[in-house]
Amino acid sequence: MKQTLTRPALILPVIWLVVSLVFLLIRLVPGDPILQMLGESATPADVSALRHQYGLDRPLGVQSHPYQRSCEHSFASVVDSISKIDAKLQIQLEQR
Repeated sequence: MKQTLTRPALILPVIWLVVSLVFLLIRLVPGDPILQMLGESATPADVSALRHQYGLDRPLGVQSHPYQRSCEHSFASVVDSISKIDAKLQIQLEQR
């Protein structure tokens, strides 16, 4: 009975930890993604403008919030899709 209560309580912290680790690992990859996008012939003004557009000129803590929000939105979309599929399956099973 105790496991039934503790496991769901641990799901959110584990998901948050995984999302945070993935974010940090993506940021630790060597190289500049902006220079990869623009190429070697990019001007410093272009690089600065694109960094600002993507929010890469902000501190990592500030950058992580939109990343985590997009992961929350993706997770909510998956849960919504699963519930729609489940409803359709229930209708299909009831008709048989």
